[in-house]
Amino acid sequence: MKPMRNVANKIFGAVAAGALALTPTATFAQEAPIPANLNTSAGTAVEVETPFVTFNDTDRSIRFVQSGAAEASRDKIAIVVFSGNRDLQREAYQAALQLRDERVPLALILGPSLDPTNSSASIQVYAEGVPVFDGTGAIIGSNNADMVQPETVRMARIAYDRHFPQRVASLDLAQN
Repeated sequence: MKPMRNVANKIFGAVAAGALALTPTATFAQEAPIPANLNTSAGTAVEVETPFVTFNDTDRSIRFVQSGAAEASRDKIAIVVFSGNRDLQREAYQAALQLRDERVPLALILGPSLDPTNSSASIQVYAEGVPVFDGTGAIIGSNNADMVQPETVRMARIAYDRHFPQRVASLDLAQN
């Protein structure tokens, strides 16, 4: 019986390794969704969650990241941070958390660096499959890291208001 168990373990290991080899290499993390407003339909309360996902695509190409952002933004805002240093990325993450707390569904994507020195970050916002702002969005240097969060929040709110107005209208902002 023991030889059969070893064979079964080897087969299972090979299948599991093959399955892992087929998964995308982008790091994906599902943040804990927070409950959104209670939507009532025919007298029944239904709790809807606000999606918040993060992707680390810093080892991918710029086009790959932009394509992923377009796809991710079909039903939510996608914020792309083309690298920068950890302080700039951390500020963008804080902006994403703030937006999540405001019940804005979003994806935060870290892309490769556009600046070889990593002293600046380029922030782009996508909605409904397209970039919302012409050009590259906001380019913020390390000396102005304190501007990343407010600028990212500003751009994301504009994108959300313009592209998902019916969702904005249904938010109960008095809840915050």
